[in-house]
Amino acid sequence: MGVLYILGAGCSKNYHQSKSNVPGVSPPLNGDFFKIAGKIIDHYDWASFFGSIIGLDHFVRDMNELFGYGNSETDTKVFDDDRLTLESVMNYFYARSKLIDYDSFSSPLFGGQHHRIRTLNELLAHVLVETMMGDNCELHRRLAGLCNRGDIVWNMNYDILMDNALFEAGKITESAYSMRFDYTLTHNSYHPTVDSASPVKIFKLHGSLNWVQCTICDRNLLLRDERFPIRLWKRIRDLSAECPKCGSGRYHGLERLIVPPAAAKEFDNVGIRYLWKAAFDTCKNVEKIVSIGFSFSPLDYELEMLLRSLVERHALSTKIPVTIVNPDGAGPASRFHSIFDKSKIIRVRSLASFVK
Repeated sequence: MGVLYILGAGCSKNYHQSKSNVPGVSPPLNGDFFKIAGKIIDHYDWASFFGSIIGLDHFVRDMNELFGYGNSETDTKVFDDDRLTLESVMNYFYARSKLIDYDSFSSPLFGGQHHRIRTLNELLAHVLVETMMGDNCELHRRLAGLCNRGDIVWNMNYDILMDNALFEAGKITESAYSMRFDYTLTHNSYHPTVDSASPVKIFKLHGSLNWVQCTICDRNLLLRDERFPIRLWKRIRDLSAECPKCGSGRYHGLERLIVPPAAAKEFDNVGIRYLWKAAFDTCKNVEKIVSIGFSFSPLDYELEMLLRSLVERHALSTKIPVTIVNPDGAGPASRFHSIFDKSKIIRVRSLASFVK
């Protein structure tokens, strides 16, 4: 019998050990993503930061024009506008790519991905790295310590805070993700990914910043470095690795394996699609659900589908105990109760209280 942990962005918000030089930034949520991104962009040298993300100047111009701030390619005041959320902006560019720009603004080297979506993905990666680049998280370490053999983690986050904590605790192996990886980069060299049993399974259902696909030779790469976490974060940010098979790099073939946070999420990658099926098939003998920092918004209909399907299959009981770790847990509690209507739901206000 095991525990199913569901981690959302609020779980990562607990990280306070970043080595960032930018004052006043913390791991972002949907609503404050652009405010934090604006602080980071404005802190660094304009030319170097804009040069590290292809198309960022044009993205800034588009945002200024869309929200009535002129047409500057460098002025980021628009990022402080309360109308901006990560999901709403991603939804806009996703819809535009499908309905208006479907015959242009995409590159075959990056799976036909719309230029603005790729730019926003890169900005997302840079912001996450900037706010989480530091030593392994103490609270995630304690959470990893609570995980036992047979437990399952559904991690909806792109970051690697929980990954690092579980690897450090010896709770997961390279096979824990149920994702096909051909090579693993540890320290400064690649080796064929080792297939070995993992005490805990972790499903990153929206992908991960340390997962990379080569669109030239179709190899999947896993980036790891337990000894030097800051070096790993920088490697993830810069996407500085090269494909060991064909030599492709960041600007010619390598692509982050993440599902953009749009309402109509696209699960085009066969490996990502398989993760959802594997999560469904693996979720057996679960005796408890613990949701940490997961808002369970209306846009999370795929996860609702997964939970309801498990109830339908009798893999999860409608009486299963649910613990919600969230300072504002009323919304998530209501969503979970709509699925597990006979469940006793316990609310805990903070991760620190849960792992103490």
